[in-house]
Amino acid sequence: MKSKNNFKGCICIFIAVIFLQQTLAYSQTTKTSLLVTNPGPQVFDEEQSYTINITAQNSARIFVSGMPPGMIWNEAERSFDFRPDFIQGGKTWVVTMDAIDGTNTHAESFSVTVNNTIQPPSPTIITQEYLAFPRMTRYTLRQVTDDFLDPPALAGREFTAIMTVPDAASADNLLPLEIRLHAFGGSPGTVGGRELFGLSPHDSDNTWWTGYNDQYPDGVLADGVVHNHTQRRVMHLLSYMVENYPGVDLNRVRADGQSMGGTGSFFLALRYARHLTSINSRIGGTSVHFIYNGSSPRLIQYWGTQDLMVMNDLNINAWNYFDVSRGLIADRSFRNMYFTSTVGKNDSLIVFDHVVKNSPVTGVSFFNTVQQQAIGHFLIWDQRAHSSSDGDLGGFWWEPLDVASELVRNRAFPVFTNSSADDDVGTPDGLGGYTGSLRGGINRYQRWDSLNIVDTRDLLSVPIKVDIDTTGTPPETGFPPLNNYYYGVTPIVNDITIRRIQLFQVLPNEAINWTYDSNSGSVNANSDGSITISNIAMKTTYTTLTLQRQSPVFSDSIFSSSFE
Repeated sequence: MKSKNNFKGCICIFIAVIFLQQTLAYSQTTKTSLLVTNPGPQVFDEEQSYTINITAQNSARIFVSGMPPGMIWNEAERSFDFRPDFIQGGKTWVVTMDAIDGTNTHAESFSVTVNNTIQPPSPTIITQEYLAFPRMTRYTLRQVTDDFLDPPALAGREFTAIMTVPDAASADNLLPLEIRLHAFGGSPGTVGGRELFGLSPHDSDNTWWTGYNDQYPDGVLADGVVHNHTQRRVMHLLSYMVENYPGVDLNRVRADGQSMGGTGSFFLALRYARHLTSINSRIGGTSVHFIYNGSSPRLIQYWGTQDLMVMNDLNINAWNYFDVSRGLIADRSFRNMYFTSTVGKNDSLIVFDHVVKNSPVTGVSFFNTVQQQAIGHFLIWDQRAHSSSDGDLGGFWWEPLDVASELVRNRAFPVFTNSSADDDVGTPDGLGGYTGSLRGGINRYQRWDSLNIVDTRDLLSVPIKVDIDTTGTPPETGFPPLNNYYYGVTPIVNDITIRRIQLFQVLPNEAINWTYDSNSGSVNANSDGSITISNIAMKTTYTTLTLQRQSPVFSDSIFSSSFE
């Protein structure tokens, strides 16, 4: 009997232990599962604004991946904001939320589907020609408008565009795309090459690549809304290319243009930065408020006068919307762009005011805005008029970014500001001219090694250097050193901001440790998720700038998704 009772007692203890283990496991699972709650499938319409609020434990860190371009995750507020644009319809993304709280981890994924609610007529091919030397095919496209691509009274108009497709492109060999916007009075040209897609649309009305009041041409403009019809036509062509010609690398799409086209590149990025990697503006402007010499009346004809206070489709004053300084302050996606801009101090058409005069919208000039907001920029100016060169100095006297400093939309990159090597860009002198250096550049010498950037949950590192040659004879007074020659004080010291961070996502004001060469310190993250380290004395060979959290998350290895 005694042995029987002992046996029963053992069974009871065994059952109790199992029950306790299951209870603890259930408790742990319940606790983990509550780290973040799945909001369920999300279905949105194009060109409508949405917010998704997320329920999560206060102490949990939430890292996100897989978002559609243009979706913004605000970890501090536990919310997503998204306004799908019209070329995102008919697509679905899977967004993953990785929640970490100490040793507890939990992942939830939900779908984001955008209804194809806006469907302009598809472009059609008029002609095609094979170009044997660059090994690509050139297509001439016909684009017929509807009341989304044109004001209703003008719907049905036809525009042409040129598209080039390289032989080497395929779904397994993605190649970059350049969108080339023509100058005032111009027309589509051929752009692209053996390893580059090209797209050249048409702005035959010279809208500065913007659009029209929906009451144009015969309605009452004061009753209308200004829509970006010209930009929509550009993006509609991009969508057509991507859908019909595999091989376009959506993470390497740049906009390029000269004069009105250079201005239009800035303006296109104002609205569609989510789809662009960088812009190259040659003698282009930054604000419709500084477009003079007869072009302002043209915009008045298309939009209405400034005193009418006509709004655009985003409910922003149309005249104030097309101002780059405003956009850089207001739009996180736009702040993550990289700008290359070449301008002339003697330009009487696209005047130097675009760079140094205070915006009437923000009260801050474009140059000061890119410095204050830590925007990636490469700015060159000289004494050229509205042309491609400055006399004997030539058109391209500086050394551009090299291949290693590649810009990719889903890869982090460093921004350089307040550099000791920068020339004095000057200010308006009140007499129709400008103070500062006659010729010069901003961020001429800074480089980074894009392929060797490390971007994980707990660590981000970027190899950086300055590319300078200190030999030779300094140039005459008033002239800049050519190529990468540099005769200033070394080392070159500047602030460095990391943008387009993928996995190393941070909270506003989060404490970050940094090391560079033998120097180290700590900083707090910026409110938009970027991180700035001040007064870095840069080396002339690649040296790694490393960032690490002061409070590491649980495990980087368990999550490997990329962040869009």
